[in-house]
Amino acid sequence: MSNFEEEARAQLQKESVFYPEKQENLDRIVLISNLPALEPEKERDYKVLLKRIVQLMALQVTQVENFKQSQIDLPVTGQVCAIRFGASSEAAKFVQMFHNSTSIFGAKYLLQVTTCAELQKMQGPAPVNTASDKQIELQSRFDHLNQADVISQLNLVTKRQKLRICDFVSGTGLTQQRELDLNGQIYQTAKGTFLYTKDDGKIKFYLDSDVPVFTVVLTTVVDHIEVTDCEKFVVCYSKKEYQNASHYQVQIYSIMEEQMIFETEWQTMSAFLKLEEHLRFNSAGTYFYMIKGNILVFFNISLEKDFLEIINQNEHQMNNIQAICWSPLQNYLAVFQKSKQDMPSLFTILRPDLDPFKQKMVSRTYYVEQIRLVWQANGRQVSLITDTKQNTQIVNQLIAKDFPSTQTKFPAGSKLKDFQYSFDSKYCVSLITSKQNPEPTVYIQKTNTDEKPVKMISLDAEKLHFCPKTNVFVIIGKGIQGTSTVSFVDVLKKCYLATYEFNIQAFEFDPYGRYLAILDKQEKGTQLNILDSVGTCLQVVQVDDIIDVKWRPVDREGLNLSLEAEEKINQENFLELYLGRQETLTAEKATNQAKKYQKLSDKFTQAFCNPKDIEFGQKAAGVKVELIRQVFPEYEMEYEEIEFHEIFKFNETVTEITGEDFKEIKENETD
Repeated sequence: MSNFEEEARAQLQKESVFYPEKQENLDRIVLISNLPALEPEKERDYKVLLKRIVQLMALQVTQVENFKQSQIDLPVTGQVCAIRFGASSEAAKFVQMFHNSTSIFGAKYLLQVTTCAELQKMQGPAPVNTASDKQIELQSRFDHLNQADVISQLNLVTKRQKLRICDFVSGTGLTQQRELDLNGQIYQTAKGTFLYTKDDGKIKFYLDSDVPVFTVVLTTVVDHIEVTDCEKFVVCYSKKEYQNASHYQVQIYSIMEEQMIFETEWQTMSAFLKLEEHLRFNSAGTYFYMIKGNILVFFNISLEKDFLEIINQNEHQMNNIQAICWSPLQNYLAVFQKSKQDMPSLFTILRPDLDPFKQKMVSRTYYVEQIRLVWQANGRQVSLITDTKQNTQIVNQLIAKDFPSTQTKFPAGSKLKDFQYSFDSKYCVSLITSKQNPEPTVYIQKTNTDEKPVKMISLDAEKLHFCPKTNVFVIIGKGIQGTSTVSFVDVLKKCYLATYEFNIQAFEFDPYGRYLAILDKQEKGTQLNILDSVGTCLQVVQVDDIIDVKWRPVDREGLNLSLEAEEKINQENFLELYLGRQETLTAEKATNQAKKYQKLSDKFTQAFCNPKDIEFGQKAAGVKVELIRQVFPEYEMEYEEIEFHEIFKFNETVTEITGEDFKEIKENETD
């Protein structure tokens, strides 16, 4: 590296601009082919055994403490396996020891072993002008991961409760913009418009500076505080015990008016609901419901008379409410009422401004252990998930259609661990366990259809996320010694794109579904890992003083006022500062962005004279996908089956695993 390039990179790092480092390391990745196939009916047992055997093979060339089973990627069909070593010398030694070997699985399985670096040389360039639907889909992944016009903002919270506001772009890395000292634990509103703190009975709201724009002073000590999704109100909950029963009271404050606008009387709490579920606003902030014993009351918030007014809209008699949830975008409220022993349960969908409402009787026993209501992001469908001692049932109701609903059915004895809709609401994904198969299984189902859920993959998992832009599952599972594994699985091909092991302190996707930030707490300190949604590690930064991370949308709509508030803009003086600040921020942002991009462009042009290095930052996100296409021949149809050729002749070192070893391995895994 020239002195000029060293100086340029040092200058960029000094300004908190981290140049991209190449992550390929293809000479460390070893591919083994001609392994035994996995039989579907014995898939789990065979997969565990095969992984353990491959691990024993790897331990012939590396130390136990340097190698973990998560470094082995084994597809559901078996036959081929990828191993990621920590050093290229270990990979080379492994190839030398086991290439063309029959000592592990017998004469029928002549192992073919090579590194991905050699495989890439043999594969040659991809065919030209043979575009298929799958190639187009792959291009959409690349476009999604390289949108230069969208900058994700990442807020880093320090141990001293300071906030570092950073911008992240895949080509240039993490860039710190400013640091705020907000004096207290820092929270973020739903849309990301405000940062706020709660301290000494005051809730202070901030934009992008350490000067509060609004301050709400509470009139009493409360047990729980929430800011509504519309970012207009603060809801404060209080709780007390009286005559062997729990009671609650709620106060509502207007953020912009900085004062209390509504207070309830003390009401009896439901035995099934959390404190904050007794009164909740809809997403637009135009209605809220309140539970008064066995009565559900709707209130409308109106500005028609030049001042904010809360109007009692209508009431419904509803007993034994066990689950209740607003739609994300529309004024629909889903309610589940638990049955008495010989009566069916009730599943109801209401609108505050409509009467009558939709209602369905759910044939369920009294012994329901868990109830969940999950809405699509677009609010067009809601799923009612009920768990009993025997099984899980999911009822899916399209809002535009009348009852009856469709049902999602799983094998008998199945229990749900996790259920989510995809970001675009086209799919729902479920994580299911059963007595017959304790290892969790991932199912995927298209929404708004009668198609049955399709089994995708079985693995030890606790949580899952699905990115429809890249068709990739991000699956969180249990690692060793209290750590967690983060695996990226291609939905269409059912193969692993990448697997990492972290001691997760914080974990969050950015609002655009492109990046994943993970705080990894290790003995040597804390590292911030930023990955894209296909598993490419884009950046690792040592951040020992950081305890939490929060993505915050840059193009957030929360700065726009409601139509009702805009009509009152000339009469309400307290909005002038807010609107003026909005215009100033918009102008400053446009100017600063233009200057920053020009500065970065000039520095990178000077520092990275090699055109390949200049393009690398844009192509980094596609490296992992391209690698998998080459490693697994079934990944793309246009690739011919990879043939393995013997490149060098080595003196083969025979490593034998006896029948007793196999027996011992099997006993250990079943224990």
